[in-house]
Amino acid sequence: MQKRNFLMALLCGFVLQITAQSTRPVSSTNPAQRFNLLAGRSDEFNGATGANSTNGVDTSRWNINPRDVGVWSWADDNVNVSGGALTISATFEPHTRRFANGCAGPGVFIDDQELLFKSGVLRSRAEGVFGYYEAEIIGHASPAGFASPAFWLQSQFGNFNGEPLNTSLYNEIDVVEIQQGLAPATQRCPNLEFNSQPEDNLASEHNLHANVVTNIGRCDEVFPAPRGLFKRPAAFPEELENLHHFEENEDPSRNFHVYGMENRPDVIIWYIDGEEIARKPNIYHGRTARPMQVTLSMGMRRQFAFFQCNQFFPRTPVSDAQFNALPEADRNSVFPRSLLQQFPLEYRVNYVRTWDVLASLGIRDEARTALTTNTFTAGEEINFEVEYHPGSGDSVTRAVEVNLIERDENNANVRIYNGVSTTNTLGGFGGSVEFNIPTVLNGNPIPRTSDLPQGH
Repeated sequence: MQKRNFLMALLCGFVLQITAQSTRPVSSTNPAQRFNLLAGRSDEFNGATGANSTNGVDTSRWNINPRDVGVWSWADDNVNVSGGALTISATFEPHTRRFANGCAGPGVFIDDQELLFKSGVLRSRAEGVFGYYEAEIIGHASPAGFASPAFWLQSQFGNFNGEPLNTSLYNEIDVVEIQQGLAPATQRCPNLEFNSQPEDNLASEHNLHANVVTNIGRCDEVFPAPRGLFKRPAAFPEELENLHHFEENEDPSRNFHVYGMENRPDVIIWYIDGEEIARKPNIYHGRTARPMQVTLSMGMRRQFAFFQCNQFFPRTPVSDAQFNALPEADRNSVFPRSLLQQFPLEYRVNYVRTWDVLASLGIRDEARTALTTNTFTAGEEINFEVEYHPGSGDSVTRAVEVNLIERDENNANVRIYNGVSTTNTLGGFGGSVEFNIPTVLNGNPIPRTSDLPQGH
């Protein structure tokens, strides 16, 4: 048995520069992976002051009053930063405003639609596509189906003006939505299984949405000419839907959890508390996607809104006696007034962080330790995995190489033992690749460290 110490040289199609990193994603267990924190889409919620602040929110970084959407009315008073955390609330505040009526046709509005609730939102002023996104969140204390705390990315909306097939007119990545409750089965095609979420607080969804130029609609309908189609996860589950269910002791309404997502050109990967829980091929949210803004919000859900004509409409409160007297089929547009006793609802966010993943290449600590301390027998192959990432949005332009190098006292290369891999990393977007290095070269074993000349 011969024990050898090794110096590993890792080569790839990008330049590596080691920098100090104060924060890393919880899911990153490889210290060789490097990140650049993007301040414009990150916040530790320590509280802002001065002219560019409202309720402790840094309004130079976040828009807290974007355009109202559907049944969601945003209000400045429903966001607050204090005690090192962001609180977003939903409140019972009847009001009227202009409201799109999709059932009457595109571009048709109700001028004074009565709505009952207001909520809060933070939407980053900075935008981007690729990278790693993470937030630590605890949900509200009320039942599922009331309102959904959400951490998501969304682009601006675009209209179809004759763009080519597969052009993105809108992009959305839901890093997480919790406490949504049961999804409506009417969104499914007849030939698709209905994967409804359990009606409790243990469910989370990690979905995708896109408005894409296409000539094929939901349920395989063929359009006579290309048009923009809003693709929702319930109608296109294989492309867009991910469902997760927590264990009882992990209830997201009772415990903080870290929700993460990496968007790469080839794949989108979701994490909870550092563990991968889902991934999808990146069909619509990659290099053709519109730039997206980081968003934290809480939107009303099925107890107070119903889905019709591809949008949500508000339910009307009635007395509990009236509600209970109605047949199940007639309850879609109303809710029992006693549910209002649950308001206000609040959820908290300890931080939100966005990183560019930098060009990274390395061996995990445990593998590195084995390579420098284990005993290898002449004639064996040394096998190990190397993890690589070309950087957010980039691909490998020169295949990853791993070599074993003997160097002299002047740090000049004396011998190079080439690592061999059957995996071609050229064009790759990240992952791991297995290498092996023979311990015998041209019939001669690699010399032991003790047998090397002085200084080698």
